[in-house]
Amino acid sequence: MVDIGINDGDLLLVDKSLKPKNFSTVIANVHDELVVKSFVQERDKKFLTSGSKNYEDRILIDEEADVFIWGVVTYVIHSTY
Repeated sequence: MVDIGINDGDLLLVDKSLKPKNFSTVIANVHDELVVKSFVQERDKKFLTSGSKNYEDRILIDEEADVFIWGVVTYVIHSTY
């Protein structure tokens, strides 16, 4: 998530009550693992992506996938260490 300004060690503040908007940064549960991803909606499809220009990844969010949005990142506090 470095391409969107999130580095290792940064602290993320998350609001679980918000619904993600297109291109929101979210915490998602993907196969029982929490990950930081960008939420994207194109037409009738929703998916997660790393936001990296160097890595093409799309995790489809549908009824059959073991994927759900845990919360929306509202603030990033950068680590100085």
